Amino acid sequence: MRNIKMKRTLPKQFRILLYGIVCASIGWVGYRFMKVTLDEYKTSTRVYQTIYASHQYRHPSCSDIHDDTPSCYYIDLTDFLESVRTGYYGNPPFDSSGIPIVDYHHLGWNEIGKGRFYNPVTIAQYALAVYDKYLSSRQKQYKLTFLNQAKWFLRHGDRGLYRYQFAIPSRDLEPGWISAMAQGQAISVLIRAYIETGDTCFMEKAKEAIRPFYKDVRSGGVVFHNGQDIWLEEYPHPSSPSHVLNGAIFALFGLWDYYRVTNDERVKHLFDRAVNTLARNLHRYEKDGWVLYELSDKHFVRGAYYPLHIALLRALFGITNKIEFAYYADRWDNVYALYGIPYRVKGTVKGVKRRLYHKLKTLFK
Repeated sequence: MRNIKMKRTLPKQFRILLYGIVCASIGWVGYRFMKVTLDEYKTSTRVYQTIYASHQYRHPSCSDIHDDTPSCYYIDLTDFLESVRTGYYGNPPFDSSGIPIVDYHHLGWNEIGKGRFYNPVTIAQYALAVYDKYLSSRQKQYKLTFLNQAKWFLRHGDRGLYRYQFAIPSRDLEPGWISAMAQGQAISVLIRAYIETGDTCFMEKAKEAIRPFYKDVRSGGVVFHNGQDIWLEEYPHPSSPSHVLNGAIFALFGLWDYYRVTNDERVKHLFDRAVNTLARNLHRYEKDGWVLYELSDKHFVRGAYYPLHIALLRALFGITNKIEFAYYADRWDNVYALYGIPYRVKGTVKGVKRRLYHKLKTLFK
C-alpha cells in the first residue's frame, strides 16, 4: 500500500516542483529585464530584433509612414470596426445616414446619462478602419463608407472644432468641450479624404482643425504647457491636466499626417516638442508593476488598453526613431505583464479601497 501511495503522490509533487521552477524562471527573467536601463537598452541589438514584432493591434502593412501621401493608419483598427458594427457602442450602431452613434448608458458610463451622442473619435476611428479595408480590398463600398464619414467632419465642426455635446462631471467638462485626440483623428480622416478625392474642401477643414493645437488649454486650445513640456490633452482642463497616454499619441498621429502633406514647420516643431515630452515622461506611467492610463489619476489600464499602448508606442517609434518608445514598448510587451502580476493585484486592491473610501465620503457629507 505504501508503494502504491508513493506512486500516486509522486506525479503531483513533480508537477508542483515543475510549476515552481517555471514561476521562478519567469520571475527571474522579469526581474533581470526590469533592471535593464534605457542606456543599456540603447546598446542592445535586441531592440532591432523585437521592434514591430507581431501584435494584434499593429497594422500588418503600414510601412509608408514618412512619405507625403498618408494611406493606411498607424495601427490596426479592425477589432474596433467589428465592435462598432456589432453594436458594442450602441444598438442600433448607426444613425439613418450610416454614421456611428454612441449610447453611453448602454456602455455603462452612467455619469453621461441616457441618450445617444456623436463622438468624433468613434466616427474617425471607424472611418480610418474602413479606409484600411478599402486599401487592402479595393472594394468600392468601403471607399464610399469612408467618404461618408469624412463628409460628416466637413458638415460638423464649429470652425474646425469638433465639440462634444455631453458633460463629463468627473472631469469637470461641460458640453462643448474639445479634445486633442478628436482633433487629431479628425485631421487624419480629412487628410486621407483629400488624398483620395483631391477635393480641397477636406484640406481646408484640416487646416481649421489644426488651430486648437496652437493654443494652450487655458485659452481654449488642447495643449497644456508645463515648463519645457507640452502635453496634448484628450480631456483639456486648465487646472487639472490628465495627460492620457493613448489620447496624446493619437493626437500626434494627426499632427504627423498634417505635416506629411503640408510640410508645415510650425506643426513639425509642435510635433517634436510633444514627442520629446512623452519620451521624457514615459517612466511616470509605470506604477506598482503595471501601466497607468493617465497621470492625473493613478488608475491602471484595463483590458484592450494595455496592448493598445504597446502598439501606439511601436508606431511612434517607427515614425520618430526615438529609442524611448521602443524601450517601453518592449519592456511592457515581453515580460513586464508577467512580472507585474503581484503588483497589479496589490494595485487593484488599493484602487478598490480608494474608490470605496470616496463613495463613503460622498454618502456621509
